[in-house]
Amino acid sequence: MKIDKKSNSVKRVLCLTDTDPNLTDNKDIGKDPSGNIQLKRLQINFEKSKVDLMSLNNFNPQAVYTVTRIEDVLSSKIYKTILENLLNKVIEESEDEDISYSNYSFLEDALFINLLGDTQFMYCEGIEATRRKADFIKFIESKKTRLSYDYIAEF
Repeated sequence: MKIDKKSNSVKRVLCLTDTDPNLTDNKDIGKDPSGNIQLKRLQINFEKSKVDLMSLNNFNPQAVYTVTRIEDVLSSKIYKTILENLLNKVIEESEDEDISYSNYSFLEDALFINLLGDTQFMYCEGIEATRRKADFIKFIESKKTRLSYDYIAEF
């Protein structure tokens, strides 16, 4: 990747990725002599309760990486709104009657959504909801495309 120096305008590109469980050495991908292309990945920093932007140029095979998906670090207030809207539509349309959506609540000021990890965003109300949590998360994951469009519209 490189930026054409013949261009009259200054261009900057930020490629933002999530942190996968099988993180690999990508140092050679982002070598741009102009320095205008940056490759960064999101990394939840639980110790400092923040999200770090890590350069892909600093790969360290001995380091511990927290799997961080883009949806893990979205605004919890917006995500709560779009998720509740989706669930209300699903209940109205009776798309899936196996899951009782009213047994889950969402905290709009959670630091991270992190549904696949240890989340403080979603609460299960009752034993049955806790038992079916994996199914509920699978349902949410199946609606990721719809949720992403709704998120952008709400944002």
